[in-house]
Amino acid sequence: MKVLQDIKDIAGGVGGVPGRIFGMSPLSHPVTIPAAALGALALGALAVGALAIGAMAIGSLGIGRLSARKVRLQSLEVGELRVGRIDIKEPQEPQR
Repeated sequence: MKVLQDIKDIAGGVGGVPGRIFGMSPLSHPVTIPAAALGALALGALAVGALAIGAMAIGSLGIGRLSARKVRLQSLEVGELRVGRIDIKEPQEPQR
């Protein structure tokens, strides 16, 4: 039952209602954690995760370009994802 009471006290602190930290008596040091602070912390964690994923993607990024007289091939390869485009130009009459 003490564990349930501890969980309820901490959950109360999350919503902005005074709760308590484990190991301290409820009367000595009440603590309040605003929900906005928890949201900002979660958003920061997501941003750090996105940066890490972006760094890994750039590290495994292969960009290739092949140009010829009439055919141009561009490809972008990230891990298993491959995106490419082929442009074939029609021969043009030389201008005089």
